[in-house]
Amino acid sequence: MARLQLSTESGCGLAIAGYPRFRYDARGGGGPAEEGEPLPRSSRQPAVQAPRQTSHQAPDHTTSQAPEPGTRQAVGQATVGGAGETRQDRERLPGLDRDGGDWRPLRFAADQLTIPTLNWRTTRLLGLPLPPGIAIAIVPELLQGHWQPDSGAVELAFRARFRFSLAGLYRAPDLLVATQLSSGEVAGLRHRASGSPLDCEGRGVLVGVARVAPSGDPLLDRFLGLPDEALAVLRCRFSRS
Repeated sequence: MARLQLSTESGCGLAIAGYPRFRYDARGGGGPAEEGEPLPRSSRQPAVQAPRQTSHQAPDHTTSQAPEPGTRQAVGQATVGGAGETRQDRERLPGLDRDGGDWRPLRFAADQLTIPTLNWRTTRLLGLPLPPGIAIAIVPELLQGHWQPDSGAVELAFRARFRFSLAGLYRAPDLLVATQLSSGEVAGLRHRASGSPLDCEGRGVLVGVARVAPSGDPLLDRFLGLPDEALAVLRCRFSRS
């Protein structure tokens, strides 16, 4: 079974509820994935699940352009590798075969995934680093899905626990976040974003919108305004390991 290596890069982003987007440097993260055999053509486009809607809807914002609840986005809807990409460009991708047209399964081992902690070293809000002592550790539980070598489209189911702590004096209950990371378009009630399929160097942008349930800690839930939505923007690179 072939193996791919995922490497996360700088220029990532994270937003929760109505707070401005965090700028996040995720360099040093990633992990290996096992690549399965191409799927039959009848099932080569995996379903993309829209964020689950609940009775607790996020307030409207003038900058929001989310579609009607229940709208689904098509796999690989974004432009592939730029309008001017040619077959010669695709063949420059080191070690990645762009000739096949089928979706291929990808499965990551959660215990081999590394995601850098959000803290004053890696994360900025409104141009300023997070205050020292504030840290958000991300503990992955699931990362698996499919990718299409010929187009660079990627669809991955992601689930992780977010652990908030303050100077070792306070630790909130874990926030369980599950989303579909896509190289296409995603939209919820509050957030929307567009990803980018893998280019000729294996680099792309994956985006996902998730519904975040209350943690059970009144202080954290009030501070974040939970339940609400979160947006993830992941700049990454895939290569043969």
